[in-house]
Amino acid sequence: MRKLVLLSTTAALVMLTGFNANATTNVTADSQAKVTIVDAVAMDHETGKALDFGTAMSAINHTITIDPATGEQTSSDEGQIVTEGDRDHFTVTVPADMNLTITLPGESLSLGTGLSVTQFTSSPAGTLNATKDGPNDIYVGGTLAVSQGAASGDYAQSYTLTISY
Repeated sequence: MRKLVLLSTTAALVMLTGFNANATTNVTADSQAKVTIVDAVAMDHETGKALDFGTAMSAINHTITIDPATGEQTSSDEGQIVTEGDRDHFTVTVPADMNLTITLPGESLSLGTGLSVTQFTSSPAGTLNATKDGPNDIYVGGTLAVSQGAASGDYAQSYTLTISY
């Protein structure tokens, strides 16, 4: 009888301690969560470039226009042009192919009394379909209104080109 009580007690202890014939063993390993952040868009201005309307006389009212696609300069009175100017140039870098919106100044820009950039234009116009491998060039042109009698001198004023994505 003692053996029976001992066996019963042993069986009860095994059941109470959670003995399980289908026991699971856990194994763990550690890893990392990580990310690299890059600038989505970078824009550089070509050193030494500007939206340059060249050298002109102010004997009469006239306009000078720089075509952003070709850099070609025209004037409402070609006789007023002394030396030709050139378009401005920006380069855009992107980490993946993306469409970018180009925003130019919406208002005229005074360079001085009687000298006003009345319109800015870009090539491409409005949207740049930028590619990771490039090139992603933006050229800026515009129209300068020259008033008769504008004073001789060198004139410059900053403007802002904005890229949105």
